[in-house]
Amino acid sequence: MFYSVGSVPNVGGFMKFRLRQVLGVSIFLLFFPTLGKAVEGYRLVCDEPVYRFGTVDQSAVITNVFTIRNEGDLSFMLKYVHTSCGCTRGRMDKRVIDPGESVELTAVYKAIRRKGTQKKSIKIIPIHSDKPALTLYMEGFVEIPSARLPVDDFLSHFNLRNMRVEVLYEAF
Repeated sequence: MFYSVGSVPNVGGFMKFRLRQVLGVSIFLLFFPTLGKAVEGYRLVCDEPVYRFGTVDQSAVITNVFTIRNEGDLSFMLKYVHTSCGCTRGRMDKRVIDPGESVELTAVYKAIRRKGTQKKSIKIIPIHSDKPALTLYMEGFVEIPSARLPVDDFLSHFNLRNMRVEVLYEAF
């Protein structure tokens, strides 16, 4: 479109309309600040996801309490707590963790019939997936009890250090 010099459109009215539009959107976003943000979902965080229990014997029962926070913007719903084997159990206080909320997960490890280096996982599984939302660990070393024979107990009562043994050979 071509305009003659005297027939330029009203630019001032257009600028006022644009200013009102920008102001209206700004005020709207001021009252609804999360509207422009992307939804993050839940995000579980544990400050100490690995508990090292050191060296224990096979009669030990180790208990640890993990503190878990939801730092996301949606609630987390628990399906179940999965452990790597039957010697470990995990239990959460609540099944729903709201944004900003913390819960405790109590984990119990029984060292009976275990030996050597142990690393047991505790996986927190959400209700909508089988992929873990967070994995925690309990690790340490289980000592094997020294094997003592009843004969050792019997012989420990005698002083065998200074004992002299003579072997007599008889020729045929």
